[in-house]
Amino acid sequence: MPEPQIIGPYVLGNEVGKGSYGVVRVATHIPTNQQVAIKIMEKSYAPLVVREVDAWRHLRHNHIAQLYEVIVTENKIYLVMEYARSGELFDYIVQRGHLREREARRIFTQLVHAVGYTHSKGFVHR
Repeated sequence: MPEPQIIGPYVLGNEVGKGSYGVVRVATHIPTNQQVAIKIMEKSYAPLVVREVDAWRHLRHNHIAQLYEVIVTENKIYLVMEYARSGELFDYIVQRGHLREREARRIFTQLVHAVGYTHSKGFVHR
């Protein structure tokens, strides 16, 4: 069995997503045993994500995943964030094919509140 990969106080687990800048892996915070998501990017992407990280650090809302910390090594950037067990909203909708009106309304309301909060803090989500 391979040795577990450890970044700071986190043991990295399986890949749970992939984006334009890197991959997201589930991880366990060693002192608390709490699961988190860690977005792993090449350090060369730093200029592209610095504004996003700065904005994210100022946002505290129930419907916005919390950014816990940023770990920078010689070659990588690790964004440690709240882990959403249910996964991406897009995947959730695709798996179901459609949403019932009541559920769609609930999710849409949460999205509008999160975007409204973001705007009230002076940030715009693309």
